[in-house]
Amino acid sequence: MISFASSRFQSNSEMQKVKTLIHEWAHGLLHIGPEAMTVENHVRELEAESTAFIVCQELGIDSSHYSFGYLAGWGDGEKAIENIRKAGERILKASNEILDTIRKDQEMRVLSDSEQAAV
Repeated sequence: MISFASSRFQSNSEMQKVKTLIHEWAHGLLHIGPEAMTVENHVRELEAESTAFIVCQELGIDSSHYSFGYLAGWGDGEKAIENIRKAGERILKASNEILDTIRKDQEMRVLSDSEQAAV
């Protein structure tokens, strides 16, 4: 498991920056292109924040204190849960894509460090 919470990002503000970066990355994956214009703004925010929450959880970053309030704010009342449920596949796909990219980057760094240590 990848963990950023324990060593690299110590303060809440640093972890919040990581969460925000992932949120914006999710927008880039989910909301660019002609079909993105058909998705309502509050649904876009629900998708991006839900993706950021899932990715952060996998990275060992607890963003629940911010994410849940953000989701409630953009939630469109009773429709929030249904909107997240409808977007679940898109949220999981974006989450997996982000995590796969992070994992590949970490693997490349480990390999590069190993090669440098061998020299």
